[in-house]
Amino acid sequence: MRKRGVFQRFIRGLNFEKPSWKGRVIAPLFSGLFLFGGVAIASMWVGAFIKYAEVQSWEAADAIVTGSNLEVNKDSDGDSAKILIEYDYRFRGRAYSGDRYEIGASSTNVGVPRMREIIAEYPEGRAIEIFVDPDEPEESLIKRQLAPGVWIMIPFSMPFLLVGLCGVGYGLFSGVIWKKNQALKEELIPKAPERIAVALGGDSDPDQRLMFTAMENYFQGIVLLFVSIFWNGIVSVFLIVMVQMFLSGEGEAFFLALFLIPFVLVGGFLIRTTFRALVSQRPPAWVTVSGSFSLLGESGGEPGSVLLSWMPVPDERADFRRCEIALIRMKTRKTFKKWKKKNLGWESVLVTMKKGAAGEASFEFGKSSDAHKKKWLETTYDIHLVMRWQTRDGRDGEECWQVSPTRSSDD
Repeated sequence: MRKRGVFQRFIRGLNFEKPSWKGRVIAPLFSGLFLFGGVAIASMWVGAFIKYAEVQSWEAADAIVTGSNLEVNKDSDGDSAKILIEYDYRFRGRAYSGDRYEIGASSTNVGVPRMREIIAEYPEGRAIEIFVDPDEPEESLIKRQLAPGVWIMIPFSMPFLLVGLCGVGYGLFSGVIWKKNQALKEELIPKAPERIAVALGGDSDPDQRLMFTAMENYFQGIVLLFVSIFWNGIVSVFLIVMVQMFLSGEGEAFFLALFLIPFVLVGGFLIRTTFRALVSQRPPAWVTVSGSFSLLGESGGEPGSVLLSWMPVPDERADFRRCEIALIRMKTRKTFKKWKKKNLGWESVLVTMKKGAAGEASFEFGKSSDAHKKKWLETTYDIHLVMRWQTRDGRDGEECWQVSPTRSSDD
């Protein structure tokens, strides 16, 4: 089997159903509106940055202020204001007039005290220095800087672009990715044990879980990356507004800062978790099939067993000294670290996985043994796959993934 690149291994590790035509049509139509809005917003701040680079070469000229006021617009969202400073100037022997203060200026209700201070600095009749486009002298401005509103548009556009690109991308490419995914999996079938071959072919019990362990971290990391961009993009808008309010001396900035603290903490946690999922040490590359879970716990905690089968992925490096695996029963959303503290000696259920060899093991699950003797459905237990390994440099790694369908107390 020839060596596969990272992208091909990533595509092969995806586990999803064949995309329907309905979903591939509805997704782009719905998300296309977000994409259009995101592109429209992004074009404004991208254009502002391009203009910023351009005006750095504009030439200085003398001007006289002919009018200076704060242009206030009343709308349903409250009063918004815009700096309006008019001035006359001469450039290369010809007279011109202008009213532009900075790049990307627009009406806003944030930083109005700052605007009033600026207006006060430019009384009528004051001699000032401006900057003129030598190629189009009628184009001029007072400050070669970006307006505060430009910085708000950057994170504001990110959630729209993210939702739009994901939806449109799903509509355009999900079918192609699914076909490539199936073709890559079919290459593993001739070398796989019967149970894994059936799962790779898509004919297995839907209650079973097919997993490419080496790719699971990447999947989680990419999903978290999208969530992190969406969340932090929205929060960043308010952070920028808060900073601008502080710089303008607005008293409401302090209360906005207090309000934003929990949202910033959540955003920081998402960034940290995303980083760890994407760059932390990768677990050994195995294809595993676990299940079926349909009968386990169906009678309110009756004993049952789950069969786990595995095989090494041929084109992945076996860069580990040892690897052990197990299936454990753990409450939904309960962290593995906490579970280990309450289940001392759990290592006894770990099974050794030999390099380059397929294998399988059966794991028995009895009635619930928690302090209150609650039944399976009442305590919401799920089956998790645990892998523990040691890399060639002696570092220990441990991962835990849920493999059973999530149960709830309403089942």
